Amino acid sequence: MDLEHAQEELQPENPLVEVGIPGELGEGISLPAQQVTIDVPGAPSERGPSTISDSSAFYPNVAADTDIVVAPTPTGVETFSQLRTPDAPQNLQFDLELPQGATLEATEEGGAVVRDGDEIQVLIHPPTALDANGADIPVELSVAGHSILLEVSPSVDAAYPILVDPLYETFDWEKHYGGENYDWAASHVPMPGWVAE
Repeated sequence: MDLEHAQEELQPENPLVEVGIPGELGEGISLPAQQVTIDVPGAPSERGPSTISDSSAFYPNVAADTDIVVAPTPTGVETFSQLRTPDAPQNLQFDLELPQGATLEATEEGGAVVRDGDEIQVLIHPPTALDANGADIPVELSVAGHSILLEVSPSVDAAYPILVDPLYETFDWEKHYGGENYDWAASHVPMPGWVAE
């Protein structure tokens, strides 16, 4: 998962799933095989990343008192919004560029999926949020068109900074024909969110 510079972006050195972490945030975080791009509306489009570890890219000041960390995972990518102070926005938005015919839908579990017909291309896990003491912070995900909306609800005694994900997990589908029956098989490895130390 170590990042290297390639084609004017950061990419994992030996990925199971292709991920493009942009050289400028306005270019969007890409999942090329699924033709899905994750954009951060309102963030400075020219904001470039610095690497805070071998496998994480850090974009500072994407909103008031807010930074974003992007980390590839074996099956996709995870974004972490770092809310540094109570003045940081508690409503976060990510816009998804989708291939023609695909839709973004909320799930009963509190996450979302990118669906192309009967196939799930990307699973967005229910978000989690942790404060600096490792305490869980309430966060809810909703869908509006092609946008994911996160509403973070810290208490007055929450310890900042607060980290908010979600994890975007891609699926490789195999379609096996047996008469008129379809058997769908998904290959994925769940990845946990960050845990405060």
